[in-house]
Amino acid sequence: MEFREAVTKMGRPADRHGEFYRLLSKFYQISSKASSPTSSRSSSPRHKRHVSQQIDFPSEFVCPVSRSLMADPVIVFSGHSFDRVSVEVCKSAGYTPTLEDGLSPDFSAVIPNLALKSAILTHCKDLSLPPPEPISFSSMEKKVHRLISARKEDRNSMIRTTAFSKDSAGGCCSSSDESVGTSSTTTTSNTATAAANDEPSRQSKFVTLTNDCSSCSGSSSEINAAVPEESDLVSKLQMSLIFRREEAMVNLRRMSREKDARVSLCTDQVLSELRSLIVSRFRTIQENAIASLVNLSLEEANRVKIVRAGILPNLVFVLMKGSSEAQEYAVAATFALALDDENKLAIGALGALPPLVDILRSSTSETAQREAATALYHLTLVPANCSKLVTTGSVHAILLLTRPGHLLDRLLHIVRNLGSCPDGRTALLDSGGTGCLLGLIDQNALNSVSVLERCLDALVSLSLVGLRFKGLAKAARATEILAKVKTEGPKRKAVYLVEKIEERSLDHETETEVDWEKLLEE
Repeated sequence: MEFREAVTKMGRPADRHGEFYRLLSKFYQISSKASSPTSSRSSSPRHKRHVSQQIDFPSEFVCPVSRSLMADPVIVFSGHSFDRVSVEVCKSAGYTPTLEDGLSPDFSAVIPNLALKSAILTHCKDLSLPPPEPISFSSMEKKVHRLISARKEDRNSMIRTTAFSKDSAGGCCSSSDESVGTSSTTTTSNTATAAANDEPSRQSKFVTLTNDCSSCSGSSSEINAAVPEESDLVSKLQMSLIFRREEAMVNLRRMSREKDARVSLCTDQVLSELRSLIVSRFRTIQENAIASLVNLSLEEANRVKIVRAGILPNLVFVLMKGSSEAQEYAVAATFALALDDENKLAIGALGALPPLVDILRSSTSETAQREAATALYHLTLVPANCSKLVTTGSVHAILLLTRPGHLLDRLLHIVRNLGSCPDGRTALLDSGGTGCLLGLIDQNALNSVSVLERCLDALVSLSLVGLRFKGLAKAARATEILAKVKTEGPKRKAVYLVEKIEERSLDHETETEVDWEKLLEE
């Protein structure tokens, strides 16, 4: 259209050539803009996202990992807000970012941040911008892998700088540039030689050095020499390549089998990596991580440290939703951690009791059932955990499982612990505990004297309730059943129970002998 106007104006005598070329150049500019790929790109979502990123949004609207506007903001367990894709990629890659405030987020729990999402959408609407587009998982993986590589490079440069400063301080005092260059070259070559060594030899060196540092004071050079080895182990656990991380986990599991190496391996950095890896979506990594945790928890000095590292919530998650093999390892780890008295209350408070009862009831592995029962026995030594079992309705399930079999001995331990708690006694009576225990004695299901004594101990605890126990015991033919007990030790407890049950009837006979009418007349 403008081209025709230009041709029409050519008829004007004045400056027709200048006007024509001016309009013609304007026409070609419009045509080039219409056909340029830049204009087609400006309407694409990617371009819109790029334009929106150029605007100065509030810092709370921007994901700390992706550095872009959050499309699906979530709150993690530590209280920080991230884009959901960033959290998923960081958890799968085993990467924990360091935030501007110097803290490290905890990705163990994720909750949608609907208030922040609404604020971001409103802000975009006020600026006449489209809502932010979610970042793809693959592009986010590339960003996280770059961050991991940058962190590893920073750590290596720091190690090289530290080694260089030590060599400079410990070597000959020379101010010439030549001596500094020689020292730097030597340090770099030593680092390259150490990196070229075989992987098993590096790991055995790590175990030896850390053991030396933990068992004796040693020199400062020996203690500092262990730090790069620990960071090397942690960096392998943080590798972006899955098969590399699997190899690192297999090696850690192998090293943790050695009793002398367990205390040395149980460091804050290693436990931090295990905390995220035990909920990995890759089965091999998850199972090896939990198995390594079991090996570390076998050492008594490590148990409180493991619990304080915040591993229990992830361990409880595996108990509830993990595979059968992962659950078996998780039960073993919980059992080992429950052996320490300082951990018992924390394990119960963080929700480990109900999944342990579920495994005890539904697992097909006898090993997992035995260890779950043993863990519950140690946990019910604390009255607060007995009350939690009552609150969650698990007492009835435990009584249903209390029958002849490989778990009977351990289950009677649990029932006896529940009977020592007032809430547990009431729950046992409500669930038919009196009839259940007397039925085991009547069926001769207790295959040893010690098991029979535990059954009688539980009945003695229930007898503290008083009249209610006596009524239930009489209805279950307690006097007749307890008369069958002939063994010397248990017989004394059986006689005590019979006397306790018959005590009310003697009082009742005494009461009926009183002539109340005659007494009132007098």
